[in-house]
Amino acid sequence: MPSATKYNSSLWAGRNTDSRDALPGSFEDAEECRGLGNYKLAETLQEKHGKKIGIISIGPAGERKYKASSIALTDKDGLPTRHAARGGLGAVMCAKGLKAVVANDEGA
Repeated sequence: MPSATKYNSSLWAGRNTDSRDALPGSFEDAEECRGLGNYKLAETLQEKHGKKIGIISIGPAGERKYKASSIALTDKDGLPTRHAARGGLGAVMCAKGLKAVVANDEGA
């Protein structure tokens, strides 16, 4: 069984249209999110960035680079209930050092 991965640099990608908060496509440290499941991660990111964001994330299986790990996408209610579950996409995101991608389309 693979062990939890040590990221080269633990990151999540944030896209924000408000230039005062972050540049579009900027990266922020996500070390405090390591090991969180998709629901807890969505809750944490929504507390930080507001409820009207879209999130693509990986959970513990993705962090461990399991071959069947999925990526979770939030639905219209902000819950990570939609999954892309073929080909180990969660493991690919982890290999690239991404825990989550946050999209804020406010003002777009």
